[in-house]
Amino acid sequence: KYAEQLTYWQSKPDNGPYEAIADGFRKSDAEILGWINSDDMLTPWTLQIVGQLFADCPEVEWVTSGFQLYIGENGLPISHSLLPGVNKNGFYNAENLPGSGIGPATAFIQQESTFWRRALWEKAVCREQPLADLAGDFDLWARFFEHAHLYRIDIPLGLFRSHGDQRSVTDRDKYIKQALDILGRYGTPKPRPVDVLIARYLQWCKIDIPPLRPFYETQHIVQFNRKNNCYQTKEITIPGK
Repeated sequence: KYAEQLTYWQSKPDNGPYEAIADGFRKSDAEILGWINSDDMLTPWTLQIVGQLFADCPEVEWVTSGFQLYIGENGLPISHSLLPGVNKNGFYNAENLPGSGIGPATAFIQQESTFWRRALWEKAVCREQPLADLAGDFDLWARFFEHAHLYRIDIPLGLFRSHGDQRSVTDRDKYIKQALDILGRYGTPKPRPVDVLIARYLQWCKIDIPPLRPFYETQHIVQFNRKNNCYQTKEITIPGK
């Protein structure tokens, strides 16, 4: 139906969605990559913001939204979650794997709200090591963290549609098991002190409580500078500093 509006498309047998996604990226020549599943949506401003962000901030290799939106089957918002911050250490210790049973967790890194440079993809993914068949997005984030900091922008970028038939619901236990196996490549995940997550939210709220300073971890964020009319990056450890 939309073939004339597409640069390329194909329909053939494959080994799952992540093989098809990888094939699609290999066929493209875009410098900034990302994907959405058929049920999910981008906001009207997503592509413009992402394009300007990567143009303004060459140091950013991948970015995700800290304000995650969820929509119902009718396309209307039903809830949201906050991703107050994420880093390599926390990710590898299951901080972004709710339901793992390992310890306190914040939220998943929302796939439809995450974008990256082609150069990072090419460093992290190769034909000899395909992504996991179900937790492929989680596998990809784990590989990205080997090469680059994840930056957060507190603007909604993607909308995840919730319904009972999606694989993230019907195969949730399998997804979590695959994700834990992926984390096992980087060592045994260990419970994170709850104080770390409390400190993370305080950083997000720009509240500094000195006794919690030992638990603050550097956060990499992207903000819009109204004076200069551009996006800029910032590293924050102690809120307000």
